[in-house]
Amino acid sequence: MTPFVKIIKNGLAPAALRYCGVLGPLLIAVAIGTTVFAVKQGMELAKPVPIPQISIKREYLMPERVASIVARFSHDNPGVLVEQSKDGKTIIIKNTVAGAYFDFIYALSTTPGLEKGVFWESKVLCLNDCLGKTAVFAEIRGFTQSIDQF
Repeated sequence: MTPFVKIIKNGLAPAALRYCGVLGPLLIAVAIGTTVFAVKQGMELAKPVPIPQISIKREYLMPERVASIVARFSHDNPGVLVEQSKDGKTIIIKNTVAGAYFDFIYALSTTPGLEKGVFWESKVLCLNDCLGKTAVFAEIRGFTQSIDQF
């Protein structure tokens, strides 16, 4: 008989079986308890959460405010023609000189910083042969936006 078989036969195997006899049911109980706890926690997390109701309110700028922005904007961008539309609600940026494209793009790209809290949308944007004689043309409209939650 080899020494390994002798150790197993005389004492190691019965000792291991005794520990397995005690630890086995204990490990199964721990596994079941952990599973029950995890399922319970999962059910808590899976409860539906109410979706908040929101309302987005958009207000376009009044003609008086647009006029003050046009005055400042035209002063800051002499390379393009900046004017207020006939209804007073939009800003028109245009140039009849085809070489003034970069001045036009610069002026258009600075509109987000014109007024704090004002967002801008483009109603019309034309970059070649616009309205007959105009090389570049844009009509933009400013608005403020608020979000209410109820």
